[in-house]
Amino acid sequence: QYAPGMHITRAGTLADLEQAGHLVEQRVRPDGTFDGWDGRDVLCHLAVYARLVGAVMRSTAEKRLPTSTELYGRELTEEEQALTDLDAINEALRSAYSALSYDEGLAFWRAMHAEAVAQVARLSDAQLEAPGPAAPPNWSRPHLADVVSALTQHYEGHMATEHRT
Repeated sequence: QYAPGMHITRAGTLADLEQAGHLVEQRVRPDGTFDGWDGRDVLCHLAVYARLVGAVMRSTAEKRLPTSTELYGRELTEEEQALTDLDAINEALRSAYSALSYDEGLAFWRAMHAEAVAQVARLSDAQLEAPGPAAPPNWSRPHLADVVSALTQHYEGHMATEHRT
């Protein structure tokens, strides 16, 4: 979150996102546990979050609403759309990516993180400082850059819980 009167910049937002990405690269490992998740699970979890942020940034740059496929990688079923419990959502996502190996999970996260970085780079300071986003509705924030801040804080939060097995 940004303090009142603080000017939001693309350069600062990108720097924060890139720094958080470096933290993930440095800390995540196959033999680590992250608040009960293994390295692959946490990478896939963070990749899904990064994909959503990248889609929000892309749609803002293109002055349109994001599609479900952009946000979630595919159209959601009615049951998935009805999920509201965060633990149930996280378990559904963990299950959806359980067949990926650690290396595939790492590649997935790297691709989604790179996409989020690329889409933030397309935006102006004014776009990042404006309220946003309009969709998905539960992602509304005082500033569009706050969506990126939520992602970086999520990266940092999961990396802070790492324990070696």
